[in-house]
Amino acid sequence: MDFTYILNNIKCGGCAHTVEQKIKAINKQAVVNVDVESGSVSFDAPDEKIAYNIVSDLAKAGYTENDPTVIETAKSYVSCMIGKVNKMK
Repeated sequence: MDFTYILNNIKCGGCAHTVEQKIKAINKQAVVNVDVESGSVSFDAPDEKIAYNIVSDLAKAGYTENDPTVIETAKSYVSCMIGKVNKMK
């Protein structure tokens, strides 16, 4: 099944890399598409429960569906920096 969500705090390629890695940590076979400009994240998952788990993990990293709090925004900046470093490896 294909799922698409609009998430807050996706600002750059580092964010996109972090989001993709978090999705693939739960669903290794997932085909992931992150559009930084629109903040949309599309991926395939076997069912809604796994998709929910993925979105929950992304929210823990600061990439939320709802308006982010200051803490969630700060988490997303940290996740972004980690994504940038890991993308360079």
